[in-house]
Amino acid sequence: MKRNLLKLLLSTLVITLVLTSCSKNDGDGQSDGPKLTLKTGAGYTSSNSSIGKAASFKVGIIAEKNTADLLVYLVHYSVDGGPEMSSFDTPITGSDRQRFEYDINLMTRNQAGTEKWIFVVSDVNGKLTRKEITLTVQ
Repeated sequence: MKRNLLKLLLSTLVITLVLTSCSKNDGDGQSDGPKLTLKTGAGYTSSNSSIGKAASFKVGIIAEKNTADLLVYLVHYSVDGGPEMSSFDTPITGSDRQRFEYDINLMTRNQAGTEKWIFVVSDVNGKLTRKEITLTVQ
C-alpha cells in the first residue's frame, strides 16, 4: 500500500513538473497573445513623460497576431490613480487581423496630475496584450 502511494505521489510530481516547464512565458503573462509595440520617433509619445495641460499628443501602435487573429483595439485611461475608463475602441477586420497599425491623437486634461493611458489589443481567443504610458500633466 505504501509503495503504491509513493508511486502515485511521484507520478503526480513528475506530471506537474512537466506541465509547468512546458508552458511558454515571455514575462508578460500573455506569451501566446498578440504582439503589441508603441511607435517611437518624432511626433510619437511612447514612454512615460511630462506634458502640459490640455496638450495634444500622438500614440501609434503596431499589433501583430501571434497564434490567433486580432479582434479589437482599445484605449483606456486612468486619472490620478483612479479606475480605468474606456476612451476608444475599434474592431479589427479584414486583412488587418494579421497586422494592425493605428495612430491616435489624444489630449491631456486641463488640470495638473497624472494620466495613465493604456493601449490594449485582443485576439479572437480573448488573449490580451497591453502597453501603458504614464503622463505627468503640469
